[in-house]
Amino acid sequence: MNKNILAFILLCCGILAACGDNVTLSTQAVRDESVLTQYFKENNLNPTKHPTGFYYTITKTNGATKPVNGDSILFHYEGKTLYGKVFDNSRYYSKPDSLGFRLGITSNVFPSKSGASPYAGLLINIKSFQDAIRLLGEKESGIFYFPSTLLFGNKGYSVFLPPNSVVALNIDVLKIKPQ
Repeated sequence: MNKNILAFILLCCGILAACGDNVTLSTQAVRDESVLTQYFKENNLNPTKHPTGFYYTITKTNGATKPVNGDSILFHYEGKTLYGKVFDNSRYYSKPDSLGFRLGITSNVFPSKSGASPYAGLLINIKSFQDAIRLLGEKESGIFYFPSTLLFGNKGYSVFLPPNSVVALNIDVLKIKPQ
């Protein structure tokens, strides 16, 4: 009898887990937009909205030429949740001039000899991240606010970044090597 009760409880748990919050991409996008709007209001921020859906503020500009597909980009970034929890910082893993990728080409991170950030290889293959990089010239910086639907989605990434996390990336472009 105890085995039957245990089996029933496990079956119920499995059914409940399968019926979890099955949110559509469009519903999540609306939720993310609401989170971002509230965050900007609470923090008196007025970032620009990119046509693809992320927001940004250029924090350091010098009129440098923006990169194009095929250019090699050397950069650093710090990723955190909107409320300040850092989930990655490429400076922890890479020398100042050794984390990079070729813009417009996927799966091509140039890691440092000490190893690349665990997120770097994933980020450089995401279109919205590459769109953000296109807004920065050499020695320019910006803060980019990404809805979950444009970065790590409903899977999140490791224990440090839960599913459907809206994130902020501080990006510094160190060098652009033309193709």
